[in-house]
Amino acid sequence: TRTSASQAPPALLRNLNSSFGSLVDSRVRAWTLLLLRHSLNNGDHASRSRLLSLLATGASIDMTAMATTFSTLDLPPETQAKLDEERRKKAEAKAAARKEGQVEAQKQTPGEGSEEDRDVI
Repeated sequence: TRTSASQAPPALLRNLNSSFGSLVDSRVRAWTLLLLRHSLNNGDHASRSRLLSLLATGASIDMTAMATTFSTLDLPPETQAKLDEERRKKAEAKAAARKEGQVEAQKQTPGEGSEEDRDVI
């Protein structure tokens, strides 16, 4: 909604951070497992122990900062026309309500030349 639009950039940033972190973790894990399999086939015990300790650490990469830039796009012409029409109708409704309120206030409040004024004179 329009009222929650300001909350979108931080929410998108959190989601992007989480998704990217998951992607990096899964790719590191996949490549580590591939290298581990390779070291098992070659009998490389030193590499195997380092790769096993890397797998044991779990999340090996910690993202501490992320930055994004958001830019808006112009509305399509038909959407802009609908929005302009909606704004025009809303402004007309406000003006009509304001005018109606003034008419009601004049009916309730005696003004110059009203019957009450004439009775006093």
